[in-house]
Amino acid sequence: MPIRQHTDFKKDKVEFGHIGERDLARILLRSEKTGRVLNLCGDSRFFGLDIDLIQIRKGQEMTIGHILEDYKKPTDHRPFVMYEVKTDTCALTTRNIAYELMSNGNEGCMIRSAADWFYYIFLDGDKNIRERYLINRMKLNKWLMGHFHLINSVPWLQSKYMDREKDQTALLLINIEKLISENIARVIRPQDSGLLRSRSGDTSASGPAVAVPAEAWRPADSRPAGECPARPAPAAV
Repeated sequence: MPIRQHTDFKKDKVEFGHIGERDLARILLRSEKTGRVLNLCGDSRFFGLDIDLIQIRKGQEMTIGHILEDYKKPTDHRPFVMYEVKTDTCALTTRNIAYELMSNGNEGCMIRSAADWFYYIFLDGDKNIRERYLINRMKLNKWLMGHFHLINSVPWLQSKYMDREKDQTALLLINIEKLISENIARVIRPQDSGLLRSRSGDTSASGPAVAVPAEAWRPADSRPAGECPARPAPAAV
């Protein structure tokens, strides 16, 4: 049986969010081309952008100010890659990712995110990571626009409303195998390392592997790594 997230979304952030952040940072820091990995989830300047981690290429000196100036540029015109981390406690059973459309009357986090990639992890009942996926944000959004008319008429794209305490959420349940077959998502293995990006205008989900010692992991707000909570995906049931 999958574990259930709390009905209070704030508790979910604390309990589940750091699991995916630490895991992604570990993978990115293996790359000899990674200079630093910044944890931005505690930085209020990035709340509206829904970015959790930023991977800065080795040899590049980037301040938060530089990142805020350059984040809208194509990935091949800036020396960093942006990731939004999502943890899901039911997807291992349902095989669906949860794409949030609206939450408490606000635009869903996956719609407003400026991340280049969603790093989406499936947890088992013991909070162990069983599966990891890298999802191309731009290609996912473009694909959804082309398939919106199929919502609830095909098994791989369903709508759902969740009424949890302090958290009313409208979302889409999207089958992960369908996204893989459409070249929107790809499997990430624990031994993988690298700079995982799409070039400007290239919407493929694959990218060149490019990795550093763990001391390069530096939370942007100077707190110990993993302390600040991320935003887990609603349990997809």
